[in-house]
Amino acid sequence: MATVTWDGSTDTDYGTAANWDTGSVPTSSDDVIIANVSNDCVLDGTRSVNSFVVQAGGDFNGNTEMLTVVGENGAGFAVDIDGDIIGTTTNITITTAATTAIDFNATAGNVRHLTVNHASCVINSENSCELSGNLTITAGNFNANGNALTVTGDVSVTGTLTGANSAISMGSLTIASGGTYSATSGTTTITSETSGTGRTLSNAGTFTHNKGLVKVDLASPTTTQTQNGPFWDLEQVDASTDFLAEAALTIYNNFTFVGDFDYTNNSHHMVVHGNMKIGDGSTTTRYCAQSAYTNNLTVHGTLEITNGATADLGTHGTVNLGGIRNTGGSIS
Repeated sequence: MATVTWDGSTDTDYGTAANWDTGSVPTSSDDVIIANVSNDCVLDGTRSVNSFVVQAGGDFNGNTEMLTVVGENGAGFAVDIDGDIIGTTTNITITTAATTAIDFNATAGNVRHLTVNHASCVINSENSCELSGNLTITAGNFNANGNALTVTGDVSVTGTLTGANSAISMGSLTIASGGTYSATSGTTTITSETSGTGRTLSNAGTFTHNKGLVKVDLASPTTTQTQNGPFWDLEQVDASTDFLAEAALTIYNNFTFVGDFDYTNNSHHMVVHGNMKIGDGSTTTRYCAQSAYTNNLTVHGTLEITNGATADLGTHGTVNLGGIRNTGGSIS
């Protein structure tokens, strides 16, 4: 195992041997350091390294290529970025077959796509992690470790994503068969939907709520669908979003929404073990606008209908409520 340091003495090309202090381009056996030098390091193609460090003041541009990290350095880091990510196209895959650490808290810029792909890989994020693209956990475990995790694009989990008590924000969440999202006990914010599916949350695996809140806060409100968590707290905050239950929905604590809430077929019943609140004074808020479906609704706590909201309870097969409070809305 060797440590190879970028000195950029010739140009910005990762593949130029003279740009490295050893006089050779790093391989998957090397711990790579991008030092604070005048020339940026620009990735020239698909490359593999043992570990990857961008020192404070160092500049790295992934240039749409893929950098694969297969191990970790002596400090226990697979990737440690304290310098700058240049551009918006840096992609990293981690296949470390061990428990390891990452630090993606770059001084400027963000990694775009991150992929975790080894069944024995357990990644502990040692700082806030922000991705401008997607997080894909094909195998292994990504643990936010109490630090904020922000993913602008989609999150896809076939392995395990552990939220701990972190602040989690993502474009959309897909939990594939065999995958697990062990949610944060804080808030998971979902800001968009997966392209081609129209879903904010697709769950064919395991969703463990850990008594956290899932908040649907779409950057571009639209018609969107969700599959069952089951959830602890669920909140939808966009008045112009049409929110569709694509499966039977269980919420163990409270459910609040301000847009429209509909069902996609008659078997998608809903049980809220806490309270359910409709609307915030917006005239667009409506519960169960699709009168063709006769789903069952059970709210063990209180159903609160606020000013400007409408609850179409008459379209249900059965309605069981612990109580009802109408503060200027309407019931049909």
